Amino acid sequence: MIPVLLVTICLAVFPFQGSSIILESGNINDYEIVYPKKVAVLPTGAMNSAHPCCDPVTCQPKQGEHCISGPCCRNCKFLNSGTICKKTMLDGLNDYCTGVTSDCPRNPYKGKEDD
Repeated sequence: MIPVLLVTICLAVFPFQGSSIILESGNINDYEIVYPKKVAVLPTGAMNSAHPCCDPVTCQPKQGEHCISGPCCRNCKFLNSGTICKKTMLDGLNDYCTGVTSDCPRNPYKGKEDD
């Protein structure tokens, strides 16, 4: 009798208790609301709509695509090697894409104080 009474009280006091979680993919834009024995996915556009380069299940680049985002990623493809990804005003030592990553690597000829 006591356990049934406690469950009834808990359900009366906290009937819609749920929690938000971040998906295992680590993508903070895709949230789900979790209820007991039910997972309700928020509607598309609730936070941000799915990225066109990203597989919504794995949050990895779709098949045939190279990247999702980054200074050296455009239209789901890596920019060509030698494309300027960070232009400097003073010394002309720009940073360039490598053609194999979406990151913008620092020019190795720059000094520590340059940026």
